[in-house]
Amino acid sequence: MAQSFSTTLPKPTSSSSPACTLLFIFTLCILTLYTLHHHHNPHPPPSTTNPPSVSTFITSASNYTISTYLRHLTLHPHIAGTPPSSAAAAYVTSHFQSFNIPTHVTNFSVLLSYPVSSSLTAHFSNSSTVSLTLTEPGFGSDSEVVRPYHAYSPSGKAYGKAVYVSHGREEDYRALAAAGVNVNGCIAVVKRGGGMSRNAVVVMAAERGVTAVVMFTDGNGNGVERGTVLDGVGDPLTPGWGASGGGDVERLRVEDSEVSGRFPVVPSMPVSAETAAVILGSLGGPRVAHIWKNGEVDQVRKFDRVGPGPTFLNFTYEVYGPASEGKLGFFPGVADAIYESKRQSVIQHEIWRVGRAIQRAASALKGELT
Repeated sequence: MAQSFSTTLPKPTSSSSPACTLLFIFTLCILTLYTLHHHHNPHPPPSTTNPPSVSTFITSASNYTISTYLRHLTLHPHIAGTPPSSAAAAYVTSHFQSFNIPTHVTNFSVLLSYPVSSSLTAHFSNSSTVSLTLTEPGFGSDSEVVRPYHAYSPSGKAYGKAVYVSHGREEDYRALAAAGVNVNGCIAVVKRGGGMSRNAVVVMAAERGVTAVVMFTDGNGNGVERGTVLDGVGDPLTPGWGASGGGDVERLRVEDSEVSGRFPVVPSMPVSAETAAVILGSLGGPRVAHIWKNGEVDQVRKFDRVGPGPTFLNFTYEVYGPASEGKLGFFPGVADAIYESKRQSVIQHEIWRVGRAIQRAASALKGELT
């Protein structure tokens, strides 16, 4: 007789239960020990661990050392490509090396421009003539202060009526045209601002027949703001790639359209707000408040009309190099970049524009926080 299915099944036993429990406890212990080991003995990535020399460098930082570095780096002007520039690079390099930080300097052969001479003479309606001041007080023939200039502006001469064009924006020229002001053949006086770069200001002025541009920064008093009128940044001859390596690096020619198109076609120069006020206060023509009803209220107290004329300006500007009137005259200079080898952190000692104290402050802080 067949037996029922239920009677043929074996009864469960607990003979394997102790072995499973022991295996579970053993696995749990291994996982616990592994977790505790890695929690108390972390291994940070090599990139976040400073070598002993760098750690010593960082711990030596103080307000005094930062002040000392900054004082040394700002004691003398050092535009890229000049001997003082190389001296500043050597100073930073020797400082790094004194802490046994592997460091080397790379030379970059780039296209630079330097000021030679500039003049701006105002001829007023009463037949008087004034040679306008283009430098800050205290500037002399023996001064180390860099002569105010616009880097990459072409050399040139211009003579024409002065006209105020506000920030030199498209809407400013439209407002002037609506008031019957013709800027063709004039020398434009431009107030920095309005979201316009120096290059954009000069390019737009040239498109409207302006022969030269005088630029000032409102609120600077007798200070003069230096800067570049190059379209874009970096070395014009090596756009998009490094300019190191001497003659082995491919370089464009100044005559190439990709290069020449980045330079304005009319010259420009920076002046102080005080010098600009001498010109603007002598202008006739439509009233400022009638053209810019909202944007120029702060200027109405200083001058009232936009020109053109009756004041004429005689403008001359010359850059360093074998340049003739209306042509570019740039000098292939050498700038330095300092590399701390192991971490590949770069201090670009001097960009291809006019150096400022803020850049030196950045180098000083970089020296402390490397």
